Formats: sequence, C-alpha cells, structure tokens
Amino acid sequence: YFAGIVFVKSRVLLDSPTTNYFHFHCKPEKSNIMSFSNDDDDDDDDDRRLFYAHYYLDLSPTILRIKNNDAAVTNLYLHRRHFSERAWRRLGDIIGLNTHLEVLIIVFNGPLTSELLHGLQNNKSIERLKISRIGLQVAEKMLSLAPFLTNNPRLRSTTLQSCGLGASSVDILLAALSNRSEDTLETLNLDGNDFSDVDLDVIVQVLSRSRSLTKLSLGKCCIGLKGCTSLSALLRNQASNLTMLYLYGNSIDDKCAEVLARSLAKNTKLNTLSLAGNRGITTRGWTSILDLVCNSVSVTSINESNHTLNCLNMQQRKDLLVKALGDNDANILYASLNMNCNDDKMVVVRRKMIWSHARRTLNLGESNIKTAAMPLILGLIGNETDERGVPLAQYHDPPLPMTRLDTIRIDSLYCILRSRPDLCEKARTLR
Repeated sequence: YFAGIVFVKSRVLLDSPTTNYFHFHCKPEKSNIMSFSNDDDDDDDDDRRLFYAHYYLDLSPTILRIKNNDAAVTNLYLHRRHFSERAWRRLGDIIGLNTHLEVLIIVFNGPLTSELLHGLQNNKSIERLKISRIGLQVAEKMLSLAPFLTNNPRLRSTTLQSCGLGASSVDILLAALSNRSEDTLETLNLDGNDFSDVDLDVIVQVLSRSRSLTKLSLGKCCIGLKGCTSLSALLRNQASNLTMLYLYGNSIDDKCAEVLARSLAKNTKLNTLSLAGNRGITTRGWTSILDLVCNSVSVTSINESNHTLNCLNMQQRKDLLVKALGDNDANILYASLNMNCNDDKMVVVRRKMIWSHARRTLNLGESNIKTAAMPLILGLIGNETDERGVPLAQYHDPPLPMTRLDTIRIDSLYCILRSRPDLCEKARTLR
C-alpha cells in the first residue's frame, strides 16, 4: 500500500506541466562493467547526494556517468536546476574533465554561478553550447565563459539566448571568438538580447573573418536602421559564407528593408533572410525585396536579380504581404523565392522573364533577345508546361483557372509576334 502511494505520487510529478525534464542521447554501444575502488565509491556517493533532487527528475545517475566519462552519454540538458553553489562548482569540474559530451543545453530562469563556467573552460569535446534565459551581463561570468569559447577546438554552435548581453559582455564575447585558433564555429545565436546600445560594426568586423560561419541569428535584438547598415557590410562581403540570417521581431522598417535588399544585390550565398515580426515593413519595403529577386524592368535587370534568396520566413503571414503588395505582386514574390531553390539558374532566369512578360511588366518582343532565341521562348509560352514538366504560369495562389491561363498564354504570344513580325515572315519562308 505504501509503495503504491509513492508510485502514484511519482507519476503525478512526472506528468505535471511544471516538471523539468532531462534528456540525453546514448550512442548504441555495449555496456561495460567497470570496477571502482572504495575511494571512488565514496566519491560517487558524495556526488549522488550532492545532485540528488527530491522534486525534480533525478540527474545524479547521469551526472555520475558523465563523471566516469561514459562514452554513451553525449548530451546534457539542464532546465531550471536549483543546485547549490557547491553543486554547480562540482558539475563544472565534471564537465570540464569529460571527453565525450557533445551537447550542453542550460535553460534557467535566474543567475548562473561562475563556478560552472569556470570548470567548463577545460572542456574540449562540446560541439554545441546553448545557454538560455541566464543573466550573463556581469563581466565576471562572461570572462569565465570566454576561455571555453576561445580554446574549444570542436565548438560548432553557440547560443546565448535572452542572457541580457550588453556592450561590455558583447566585447568579451567577440574577443573570445576572434582569438579562436580553429575556425569551426558554424552557428551563432544571440536572440533576445537588447543590442540597441551595442555597436554592430564591431560584431560584423569579427564575424567577417570567419569562413565557417553559415548561420547568424539576431532575433528580437532591437535592431533598427543603424544595425541593418552594419549588417549590410557582412552581406556585401564576398568572402563571407553566411547562408542564413535571422532578424525576426526587430525594429526593421522600410528603410532597413531597402538597405538589406541593396546589400544582397550581388550576394550568391544567403538563402534565408528571416524578417517575420517586423511590422514596420510596409509596401515600400516589401517592394524592394520583390525587386531584389525579380526586377522586371528589363531583361538585363531580371538577369541581374538575386537568384539565391529563397526564404523570408513569412509563410505563416502571407496576408501581410498581400495587404502590402496586392495579390499579384505577393504571388510573384513567393513564386520567385520558391523558384530560387532551383540549382539551374538559367531555368530560374527564363521563368522569371516569362512571368514578367505574362504580367505585362515586360515585353520580351521589344527586348534585345536575339531573333534566333525567340522560337524557344514562344514554345515555352505556348506549351502548358516548361522543359521540366512544371506548369509554366500556375504559380498563382489560389491557382488561376485554366481558361484564364489560356488567355494569358495567347495574349503573351500575340505581344511578341506583334513586336517581332519578322518571326512570322521567317515562318512563311520555312514553309
């Protein structure tokens, strides 16, 4: 009866929405029976009591496995752990000596002891570090973390999310990253930190030296025109390999959008620019993004458009784009972004040219396209699908009825033939 009561109580705690969970991934590996001396057993007992938790999922067995350098334990997730100062210090020492831990995630609504960070600086195996909702604005804590960021040769991803980073802590962070001997960092996530008083020029200057960085996330960082101007230098840097830039939930308006669009004119690497949650962008700003990916003023401008950017993270708020651009322009923006996913950029350019011609924003018959190439274009417009079997004009959402598409197709053919009557003369000669 007593055991039944304890079991029910345990289930309630585990099923409670306030329960904090610990996750670790184990590599498939046969377990080995290890023997320890009496002194080791005594130390394990001390650590077991130190990390034991009555009201949280007990971490002590797993921490002991990390302490004993168990190769099967590669991930450690700590969520709202109210350890003592001594426990945090001991955990830092244990992680610092471990050689198999690859992922460390710490989410905690409160201050984090410097002792843990001090021990962490000795670790050389962690590839992904995430610290979220922990105050790191104190210089002492960032200085304790800096050696780990500088000396870990395997670090590929760093997240310091909603940590209250300010100008001084950012300076320490950048100094640590700039002093890295191994250029391995691929992802830097600084979401949720107020950078309104932070000089982003310094951040860009440090990050521009990296050739491995592919993802930079600065969501909800109070970034405005000054910050976008700084980031534009990074986007113009041909040596940068950045492919994803997340700027959601900032103070970006039309001027900011125009700055970003101009900086991406020659960029052939960035495929994701997250602008969701920036309500300051209106018709003017979204039009600059549309002109970036499909500038239909001329054949030359279409050819020189950006054919790499394919995601704005606005899929769930298409209504905002329709409101700002109208139904047709919003559809051509989405179609151009989707088309940019195609690796064959010649197909991308041809598709954008035919779309622009069908929308009457461009007349291919009056362009400088050679007459010898016109039969191919007429064939692409006249057929229901393109050379890859994809419906040529069925990019509209909702899809246009087939009768409307036929009308657009015939009208597009007529515009070219009216502008190039020599094509008809050539057809008669061939007969």
